[in-house]
Amino acid sequence: MSIDPDAARAATVERVRREANARTVELCGPSGAGKSLIASALADDLAARGVQVTQPLAVVAPTRPLGRRVGAKVLIASREIARAPVDSSRALAAIHRSDQSVRDVLHRSLNWLVVRGLYRSARRRPGVHLFDQGVVQELCSIGYQGGDWRACLTASGPGSARLGPDVLVLVSASIETAVTRLDARPGRQSRLERLDPDECRRELARQNRTLEEIEQAWFAHHGRALGTQRIEVSNDDGPLADTLDALVARVTEAV
Repeated sequence: MSIDPDAARAATVERVRREANARTVELCGPSGAGKSLIASALADDLAARGVQVTQPLAVVAPTRPLGRRVGAKVLIASREIARAPVDSSRALAAIHRSDQSVRDVLHRSLNWLVVRGLYRSARRRPGVHLFDQGVVQELCSIGYQGGDWRACLTASGPGSARLGPDVLVLVSASIETAVTRLDARPGRQSRLERLDPDECRRELARQNRTLEEIEQAWFAHHGRALGTQRIEVSNDDGPLADTLDALVARVTEAV
């Protein structure tokens, strides 16, 4: 009788997950969908229910002082290279081939190593670990910038360390809602925030198409072996509590 290698790997991953009692949850979506807001609210809600929860990316959040944020990123990336030099080299080579500007290659390379390093650390600690920028979203960021995300798809593989989401939450919002949110952000730091409304709508429509394509490709290549569960959440303006109640029920059910 033949054995499905993906099914065998998924069974092994599930066994190790249960022994470690650790779950990783990644929120993925286009700009203005509200990933960070939902991640923070979900963390508070889960903690209030007695669930052990962390947000690993808080250490490199944009709200932290620039110097500390950059220093933390460099430290995490350096540790990831030391722990997994071969995988790190493959990932960096794939990003280099992704047809982006030098600035974007450097930025994405650092972020990639940081996300992988934080996933690796989360796997060693019990509880629910919420990522509002994970390995799938990093692929999306490459695609959003016009880079060849397919060059990085193989390098995004979870591998034996299971560096990927147990639960992938796809956060969506209407284009008009996203445009309004982006327009209200202070600082105009991101590319979309500097576009006029019509250009922003076109770019958001392109991001939605890119996200769908990347999500399908990632599941086809890695999701089955990792055993990732998929959850869709609509985050248009309205009572956030309703969205959270539904999401908490699905996440706690999944974990």
